[in-house]
Formats: sequence, C-alpha cells, structure tokens
Amino acid sequence: MMPWHSHHVAQHARRNARLSERFSSLLSSVDALTDRCISLELGIQQFKGSVPSQLQVEMTSLKEELSQLLEDFKHQQQQSFSQVGRRAVRNARSV
Repeated sequence: MMPWHSHHVAQHARRNARLSERFSSLLSSVDALTDRCISLELGIQQFKGSVPSQLQVEMTSLKEELSQLLEDFKHQQQQSFSQVGRRAVRNARSV
C-alpha cells in the first residue's frame, strides 16, 4: 500500500496531467476559432467590397500582364517594321 504522501503526490500529478491536456485542447480550439473568425471577417469585408477578393486581385494582375505583353508586342512589331524598312531602303539604293 502507498503511503498517504506518495498517494497524494500521484493524484496531484494525474490531475495536473489532465488539466494540461484540457488546456492544450482548449488552446487548439481557441486557435481554430480565431482562424475561422479571421476568415469570416475577411469574407465579410470582401462581400462589402472594402477588401478585394482573390479573384479581383488575380484579374488585376492578369490585366497588368496582358497590358505589358501588348506593349512588348507593339515594340517588337515596330522594331521588325523598321528593320524591314531599312532593308528595303538598302535594296533600293543598291539597285
């Protein structure tokens, strides 16, 4: 049989272990709720229009990329036309 003091210490250790498990579980639950609240707040802001949605952000980025591609294409066209024009002038002079 366990002496009274050892029994009391063992009970205290088990109680602390259970409390630690409960607090750990509670902390995980609070973290999950915090994440859900943040997601809900962002969703509400997006719904109100105060924060752009992911789709809006991606569309804006795509528009910028397309504009840059169009500018690059125009620039390349101008360069190739000017090269063709220079060749035509050289060929006309040599004839």
